[in-house]
Amino acid sequence: MTDNSHLISTSEQWLAESDLVMLKKERRLNLEFDFKRKLVNPRMIEVDGKEHISFDSVPWRSAEEAQQARVLFDGWRADNCLKTMADWESWEDYYESAITTKGTGIKVTAEGSVGVLRRIFIRAAVHKQWGCDCGLTYKLLSEQLTELGYATTVDECKNAKRAKLPEHAVPVTARTIKFVKVLLEHYPVMDLYRMFPQGRLDEVMMRIAD
Repeated sequence: MTDNSHLISTSEQWLAESDLVMLKKERRLNLEFDFKRKLVNPRMIEVDGKEHISFDSVPWRSAEEAQQARVLFDGWRADNCLKTMADWESWEDYYESAITTKGTGIKVTAEGSVGVLRRIFIRAAVHKQWGCDCGLTYKLLSEQLTELGYATTVDECKNAKRAKLPEHAVPVTARTIKFVKVLLEHYPVMDLYRMFPQGRLDEVMMRIAD
């Protein structure tokens, strides 16, 4: 907070028949990044003996892309603050989920990007598509995912049979990359090109290899 005290205006004096007095006010400073450039390469650095997140930046592909990121960040920062790598992971998940699922019919739930990947994988599995056909029953598929750490019900698997299977709708995030690594151990021919956004498969493969 910073001191924002000031004298009342001439119009206020006139309308309220008031003396010239000081109005005591405090204002919260907004020191968040303005997103005029795209943040990349997040890392922690030491600032005055404290750890804080730092980035490089690159130009956005368009003004519209920058504006969309700023609007989404304003929504995210209402309950968050970008200071640590955990914060970055949360923001990345929020941003990538919003832009990747737009127009796909896939809703982003409290699970975030992991939930998107989990539901799309289930749909691919029950439709026997994209190298996700495992020959498991709904019950065994739900049990497999749950044992892998991604809670799934039998009803979710049954309902997936009636749902559309959108391509390129899985967000590229730290959380989906972690999940994909687990899935590839059981489904090594899974078609990642169909799952992730077009033009980002090289990025996905690099992050899987890390």
